[in-house]
Amino acid sequence: MRQSLYRQCLWRLPVALLCLTLMGCAVRQPPKVQPEPTIASTRDLYTIDRIEEHIAILVPRDQRGEPMAIPCKLLLFAQEGDIIYATGDPACPYMLDQDETTRVQGDIDRLLARLQERPEPVK
Repeated sequence: MRQSLYRQCLWRLPVALLCLTLMGCAVRQPPKVQPEPTIASTRDLYTIDRIEEHIAILVPRDQRGEPMAIPCKLLLFAQEGDIIYATGDPACPYMLDQDETTRVQGDIDRLLARLQERPEPVK
């Protein structure tokens, strides 16, 4: 029995999608490490997203910027989840914003408490 051209080509679609997905994953490159902080305004806030090996990934709080990678030696005073700001001073390029960090941690604690208070859905 002879299959239609449509049926013959149908199996190629998932294979093509898989190939494109794998190619897209391979194209991604790790963030470039910035050896020196860029000139920034004195209150650009960043969250320390994660620390990997000797690199810290900073995510801007204003949602407009790109994540950036900086050497961990510039952030010996901080840990993951802390909020820091750029000072513009080459000797001490980043400082911990203790008030903002405390406020955000409190917000997260309140949200978790509200989620845990909710009753289980009836099945």
